[in-house]
Amino acid sequence: MAPPVRVLANGASARKIRSELTRRGFLATALAASGAVLFTACAPQQASAASDAHGGPLEDKLSIYTWSDYDDPKNLSAFTKKSGPKVVVDAFNSNEELIAKLVAARGTSGYDIVVPSGLFILPMAENGLLERINLDLIPNFATMNPNFIHRSFDPKNEYSICKAWGTTGFVYDKTVISRELTSWADFVDAAQNEASGRTAVLDDPAPLCGIYFWSHDIDWNTTEKKHLDACESFLTTQLAPHITTFDSAPGGQIIPQASAALVQSYSGDARTGMAAS
Repeated sequence: MAPPVRVLANGASARKIRSELTRRGFLATALAASGAVLFTACAPQQASAASDAHGGPLEDKLSIYTWSDYDDPKNLSAFTKKSGPKVVVDAFNSNEELIAKLVAARGTSGYDIVVPSGLFILPMAENGLLERINLDLIPNFATMNPNFIHRSFDPKNEYSICKAWGTTGFVYDKTVISRELTSWADFVDAAQNEASGRTAVLDDPAPLCGIYFWSHDIDWNTTEKKHLDACESFLTTQLAPHITTFDSAPGGQIIPQASAALVQSYSGDARTGMAAS
């Protein structure tokens, strides 16, 4: 009998995923390579094979499901002006939320483009949630930076093309934390002390688990059970009591409003939030 799948997720995502797992018998488990994170996907037991995309006439609407504030409205308007289709953008707050919605829709979500994190692409493709890309229809692929193509999660770029990238770090309120924080070990110490109850972390399992690995100088790609078990114990017993919220876009409200004293954030989002504060 397989061991139970345990997921550290916010309440809304957890309820959604649990509902789909229970109601339709969806199954789930993949050990995400980048960060040795337990990734929980949902797919029919008889997952359909991914189909190939084919060229055709443009429709009157292009629907995109992506992270919040990841697209410049001017670019979207310019696309519509040049090519015709109106661009409709919906936002999600986590990869789990994205996957849960696609699974529930059973191929009827209406989205033309979705923007998951890289390590989720292969499990999504294997479970029939993505179509293959026809690179012959994307001539600008030839101009892509070589550092961002043929990545380990999609070596042949069969299902994805890199749209954005950044680093994961943290920001903190100097009126609350007067000392300088320069490492993830410092982040953990501050979360458990000055910023206890006022610490926000990303609603993303990879960098969330990264807090443990980085602060303990452990390879983020480890698959050793002892490290994974220690990470789980750390997150649930030592870090969770000090967390006030999970938010993958703290630059929208948390950072500008200073509603948390210590915030894990993606670099671009942190910059946006600090500029708005």
